[in-house]
Amino acid sequence: MIDERERILRKEKRKKILLISVLVIIGILAILGVIMLVLSGINSLLRERSVENLRESIRPPSYVFFKTDYNENIFDDAEYMGLNREMRYTVGGLTVTIGEHNYSQQTPIVRFMYNILQYIINGDYEKYNEIFIDAYLENAGDDLRETFTMQKLYNIDVELADTWEMLLPDGRTAIYTDYIVSYMIKGNNGTFRNDIPPGEEARIPVVYRIMTEVDTREDIFESSVYNLLHIFQYTSGLYD
Repeated sequence: MIDERERILRKEKRKKILLISVLVIIGILAILGVIMLVLSGINSLLRERSVENLRESIRPPSYVFFKTDYNENIFDDAEYMGLNREMRYTVGGLTVTIGEHNYSQQTPIVRFMYNILQYIINGDYEKYNEIFIDAYLENAGDDLRETFTMQKLYNIDVELADTWEMLLPDGRTAIYTDYIVSYMIKGNNGTFRNDIPPGEEARIPVVYRIMTEVDTREDIFESSVYNLLHIFQYTSGLYD
């Protein structure tokens, strides 16, 4: 039979083994935690470098733009007025042409996108900058257009790329939408889009990321742009 002393020694031995096992597990978890932090830091660094490299790769080259004239009324240009200036709106392969004749029949978010294009056409940079949230304006850098002339947009296409909803704590709903917007600019002078060459057939899409706060109880639809991305930025997956 095992005497009392032997029993105590075995019990202490089991305690030591258990303690060592616990310490080993804690040590392993600590090491894994450090590894995860290091990997997270490396991933963040690589992502930041990828974003910066992408920004560098899409910086607009130097073009010889048309002469800038802030006093020009583009609606006096008969050739421009003869072009297709309505907005082609596409959702899931279905395209609808939107203009003054059916503007009032559209949903608030569609009217919001139509208004954005009208601000650009009319050179209304004050109203255009009001569509963005403050955080975007503070961080836009070279992408911010503080002033620009009237822009002769035509062959305008707006396509719904993605949409999702989120219920807000106060009972309202936030609808998020990504719109791919492309158009041509007759006589581009570069004051608004210096990434589009001045040739008549050139177009480079951009993506407007919209947030609309909806309260159907009071029929409130408040939309704003929280980001504006070059199409290459959007498709890179680095700006989600």
